[in-house]
Amino acid sequence: MIPTVSIPIRGSGLWCHSDNDFSGLGSNERLPDRSAEPGILKGKRVVIIEDEAITQLQLRKICQSGGMQVVGLASDGEQGVQKVLDSKPDLVLLDINLPLLDGLAAAEQMLEHCSACLVIITAYDGEDYQQRARDLGVSAYIIKPVTALTLLPKLEAAFQRFKQRPN
Repeated sequence: MIPTVSIPIRGSGLWCHSDNDFSGLGSNERLPDRSAEPGILKGKRVVIIEDEAITQLQLRKICQSGGMQVVGLASDGEQGVQKVLDSKPDLVLLDINLPLLDGLAAAEQMLEHCSACLVIITAYDGEDYQQRARDLGVSAYIIKPVTALTLLPKLEAAFQRFKQRPN
């Protein structure tokens, strides 16, 4: 089963159930510097596929604060697949709603040709999307928005599960 993280969808007036504490997470929050902490993600190579520039920047900063090396950025699904095939990262973070090729179709293509921990980070909380991601073999499905405090532990757990899978 792919774990889901339900968090508030800012600006939509909707609140999803969450057992996480999101108090005190303002827009001026400094990312924790976790690069000096030993961890499963330290030194891991990541590709980020996200069409919203501000979200792409946020994800890049979060990954870097967790000690990961961002080896590729893409703003559409086709470009994302190519970046993943070229760079062979350890992790791939991707949105579902992408131009040219949606994130689930991109994930399917990636998983046919390489082995990487794929994590969907999206605003789509529908069970049909989550089921399709599960069926494809995606390691985690996380609902936006995210912060370093919420995302890094979820990425660590997803990568740990990915590494424990039989080849």
